[in-house]
Amino acid sequence: MSGPTTEIRKVMKKDLKEIQYICEKCFPCDDVFEIAESLIGVEHYYVALEPISKEIIGFVIFGIYSVETAHIMIFAFHPAHQQKGIGSEILVFTLEEISKSSISRVRLEVKIDNKQAIQFYEKRGFKIKGKLKEYYDDLSDGFLMVKEL
Repeated sequence: MSGPTTEIRKVMKKDLKEIQYICEKCFPCDDVFEIAESLIGVEHYYVALEPISKEIIGFVIFGIYSVETAHIMIFAFHPAHQQKGIGSEILVFTLEEISKSSISRVRLEVKIDNKQAIQFYEKRGFKIKGKLKEYYDDLSDGFLMVKEL
C-alpha cells in the first residue's frame, strides 16, 4: 500500500456518530452499535482514520480476559474502504497491542455465512475452532476463530 498509512487512536465520545454509521453498514440487522456505544470507556477501543480526510473508517474493540487469551469483540471498517489493506493494518495494530502482554491466543466470533470475513481471518492465521449455534441476535450461527501468537 503506497501513500500515508492509516492513523489509529483511542476512541472518543465524539466518534460515536461515525461508529454508528459503520455499524449500520457492516451489521445492518444486529445491535452492534449498542454494544460499541456501551463499551466507550474500555481500555482497548480504537478507531482508524483515513489518512487525508481524518474520517473514521474503522474500529476495533478487544479485551484481555485471562492470562493467555484476548478476545476481539468488534472489528469493523467501512465497506467503501474494504479491499485496500486497511483491515489488515487495523488487525496488525490489534495483534501488536495484544502481544505487549503475555497473551498467547486471540479469539473472535464471525457469522458462519460471512465468507469474506472468514477468508480475511484465515489468511491472517486464524483457524475455525468450533461452531456457535444460534449465537447472534438473529439466531444465525457463528464460528469461533482462534489465532495462536
